[in-house]
Amino acid sequence: MEFPSFSFPFFLAPMEAVNCASFRVLCKRRGASLVYTDMIDADIFAEFLQNNSKEKAIARFINPQKEEYPLAIQIAGANLDNLRATVQVIQPLATIIDYNIGCPLGYMCGKKAGAYLMKHPDQLYKIIRELREMIAQPFSVKMRSGWDKDSINALQVAIELESLGVDAIAIHPRTRKQKYQDRSDWNLVREIKAHIDIPVILSGDVTNAYMAHMAFAHTKCDYIMIARGAKNNPSIFKELHEYWKTKEQPQKPAVQFLKDEIDAKKDFFEFLRLYNKVEQRNNLSEIKDHARWTARGCKANIVVTREIEGANDVQKISDIINAIRF
Repeated sequence: MEFPSFSFPFFLAPMEAVNCASFRVLCKRRGASLVYTDMIDADIFAEFLQNNSKEKAIARFINPQKEEYPLAIQIAGANLDNLRATVQVIQPLATIIDYNIGCPLGYMCGKKAGAYLMKHPDQLYKIIRELREMIAQPFSVKMRSGWDKDSINALQVAIELESLGVDAIAIHPRTRKQKYQDRSDWNLVREIKAHIDIPVILSGDVTNAYMAHMAFAHTKCDYIMIARGAKNNPSIFKELHEYWKTKEQPQKPAVQFLKDEIDAKKDFFEFLRLYNKVEQRNNLSEIKDHARWTARGCKANIVVTREIEGANDVQKISDIINAIRF
């Protein structure tokens, strides 16, 4: 099995509590070649399955939409029975199945999953062998550099994962201890790319076309996942399409998360329409999150953020977004 080929090499990265179906479809419309679900905890998924139908589980945890395909579904966990139960349900829906060994959150590491597996590679390889056996689709793994600066082992892990039949490696080149602080280590990504033949996907610090150009030039990676850059600005994929037409180095922007005011508002209101149409829930706090990300970088951002947090209905949030200026 091989990882699919994409002529436009920019993906929407998996982001927990961000990548609902509405946001995935929005980013697909803005040009993302591949979108990922947020992380599905196999333990929680399997527990839900015990008391509910698989159709209810799919609706709650994935809610797939025809428009978003090809779709990568990300799973995490260390219990093989629960991973197997999860894979059996999601496999018919997934273009790609991705396994997360980079999650730095305490609850995930506490049950010997996520980034915990980076410092226990023998346990990781046992799980990978089992997953490769049960997964018929292209199978990728998303990792970090290692547990901390004294145990950076991503290169060795990537080489072993390739030998075990993994079809692509996504690397967020920060350690678990760093979480999202400091600069990501593009040198490590370049080293991994030089030592394995399967595709390498960079995740980290690409928030505009200039950084994308620099990332490709430095790391030689095959693809780039956009995480916070897309969360704050889904129209980044439009910018990246313009860059990719020529592949010429763009001018370095003065602001990291530079965005167009008209695009930002269009993105939010299109997200809101999608949310009302395709989601199985009406979660005001989730809509507030997307409103805050839309407003990032706007004038009087502190005041605007407070107003969004204090809003008690969608109309009030819409009025606030309509009034923002950049």
